[in-house]
Amino acid sequence: LEVCREKILEEINDAKFSAIMADETTDNSEKQQLALVFRYVIKGQPTEILGIFYPEGQHVEAIADCILQEVNPIFENNPGKVVAQTYDAASVEN
Repeated sequence: LEVCREKILEEINDAKFSAIMADETTDNSEKQQLALVFRYVIKGQPTEILGIFYPEGQHVEAIADCILQEVNPIFENNPGKVVAQTYDAASVEN
């Protein structure tokens, strides 16, 4: 897993730009989960990487913390590479 993660980081660092999509999904046990999709172009090929994460809750702060925990280490040296962010059907509780 660590080798795969390092390869993805390398590819994202080599890409000129990237996009992130967050989407709420439900697993087989009906537990809410967060899908993060990283999209970028490497060597002329569109690439999409999916990660599944479990926020501490369904409130805004928990979902934001989960997203930032995964995204910040990837883009901390190159925040300008993120040219688009989408949040598709990520339901939250008040």
